[in-house]
Amino acid sequence: MQNEREYVEDTKRHIGEVGDSIGEFLDAIDDAAEECSREAADVLDDIAEALERRADGHDASKLEEPEKAGFMAHGPKGSATAGLLQLTLSRHRRANRHHPEHWQRGIAGMTLVDLVEMYADWEADGDMGKAIAAGKDAYGMSDELVSLFRETADGKELTHAVDEDGAGHMNLTDLATLFARWVAASGSASRDGISFGGRRVAMQPQLLSVFGNTAAAWRKGDL
Repeated sequence: MQNEREYVEDTKRHIGEVGDSIGEFLDAIDDAAEECSREAADVLDDIAEALERRADGHDASKLEEPEKAGFMAHGPKGSATAGLLQLTLSRHRRANRHHPEHWQRGIAGMTLVDLVEMYADWEADGDMGKAIAAGKDAYGMSDELVSLFRETADGKELTHAVDEDGAGHMNLTDLATLFARWVAASGSASRDGISFGGRRVAMQPQLLSVFGNTAAAWRKGDL
């Protein structure tokens, strides 16, 4: 059984690191908004507000029962305490939307805000390259999304990598900016990409689904 004080300190440290990562996204999104139309900037503002709420509430359930006791449980493989830890982890992931397990369709059920929080969660855990490789195996991340996460690991600032070659050349800030411009322009989507303002960007089905989910959530004010 882990010491309660150490568990609380470790959990709060992780939550703070997730908040720092999201804060970097917020700075990058704020800079990106200055280069957008007023309508697209308003969409980015909505995304930023949603991310602020995620930073404030990230993993709060880990500091409450029953998760608190469950995550403090440690024991040999196959033991009752080890089983409790696994049960708690499964319950936590199903209950928190930044985990693919929360969604019936996994990553394809997520929004851009969920993806950014998931990225920040992984980044706070340490080795991003290892986390991406594990995520690809565990969650069936598309090659496009893997590339997006890798590009984000190289930097969160807007890179202007929005072109017809596909979304995989972007980072997550570029992707959020692309989404804002697409929504603001009342763009359309097809089976293999999005179009707006005379431009077309190729996109694989998993990310297209994320765009559709984000648009639906944004229209409902539920990012």
